[in-house]
Amino acid sequence: MPYSSVQKDYYLFPVSGVYYVQFRDPMTRILLSKKSSGFRKQTLAEKWARNEYERMLNEIGKATDMTFNDYALQFYIDGCPHEKARKSEGKSFGIWTRDDYRRKLETHILTDPISKMRLYDIKRPDCINLRDRLIDKLGYSRTAELSLVTFRNVIHEALNRGLINNDPTIKVNIKAKKGKRAATTVEGIKNILLKKYWANNTIWLAAMTAAITGLRASELSGLLWQHIDIKNERINILQAFVRGDGLKSTKSGRPRMTIYPKVLQNILEPYRGKPDSYVFSIKDGEPLAYTAIRSAMRRAMKKAVKENIEKKKQEETGNTAVTNGDMEKNVTKITLHGLRHSINTALLESGVNPELLRASFGWVDKETQEGYTHRELFDLTPQKEATEKLFQGFIGE
Repeated sequence: MPYSSVQKDYYLFPVSGVYYVQFRDPMTRILLSKKSSGFRKQTLAEKWARNEYERMLNEIGKATDMTFNDYALQFYIDGCPHEKARKSEGKSFGIWTRDDYRRKLETHILTDPISKMRLYDIKRPDCINLRDRLIDKLGYSRTAELSLVTFRNVIHEALNRGLINNDPTIKVNIKAKKGKRAATTVEGIKNILLKKYWANNTIWLAAMTAAITGLRASELSGLLWQHIDIKNERINILQAFVRGDGLKSTKSGRPRMTIYPKVLQNILEPYRGKPDSYVFSIKDGEPLAYTAIRSAMRRAMKKAVKENIEKKKQEETGNTAVTNGDMEKNVTKITLHGLRHSINTALLESGVNPELLRASFGWVDKETQEGYTHRELFDLTPQKEATEKLFQGFIGE
């Protein structure tokens, strides 16, 4: 039943030896007038009420000609049913997420044949066919996965409002094939973060902080100067800032601490502001937007790669012309979050206690940290040299 937890679908009342039932309207959830069940035993009256409510649900669904398209048009706009449901549960639903879902709904769902079907007529095979069409069109991608999510959210709200009486999307999923985010060596990090490749000093400082401490983009945006304890050389990570959602707790929901080493102090402290001001802000004291960091990161990588290609070509041929093919072949698409992968990998290789890193980076288990560890970047030279020494001169004879 769609409303089984907070509001009951019906209530039983004994009147003169007969049980009367007061139903809630499946659409409006308003209590209707009491009606007799005709039964004196509570168990029989309960069974009758349950069957009667199921009949009411079925009649509502059959009586409406509302198509999926008609119903879905009210979703992913200001005050949409899904947004209200999320917020009533104490969950967030940011403006950017809402707008992104709206684009996916309009582009990939409302253009699909299923959108012309009546809500009541949509069955599980129809949802499976929709999933298969999304995969044919978009592959096993994040876009396909989220497009199906937008469809499922609409269906679930229709179920909650009594427009349909079962969920046809059960076990109809798309699992996007996610590759491990690109990472690089410490030398690679240093090359990308050369100040000459960054047009904006504040964004460069944010990227440097991410590379040295492993902070997430949202944690960088929400960082206040009062959170940085220079005396104890620590950064207290107490909150995060997400555009559309505002300030919120960290991803794990718990505050944590990380290092504030001299190498970071030397470049950051000259810009220290008021305790309650954001550390990284480039517009009217507002938190630094992730999109600004992402764009600057991409430009810095391209500049670094282009300069390295020019230098190599100059040494080999004297020709410094860089083609699109050269760029495509050599650019490693390191993101700001990729810096978090990179520094975790480098610190593990340096022998830092993994448990300490998990506490500092805000990971709850080994499995999560494993996803951030790129062992292909480990330097195997010490192992090779030790093995050579152990087996020196041995040829099995």
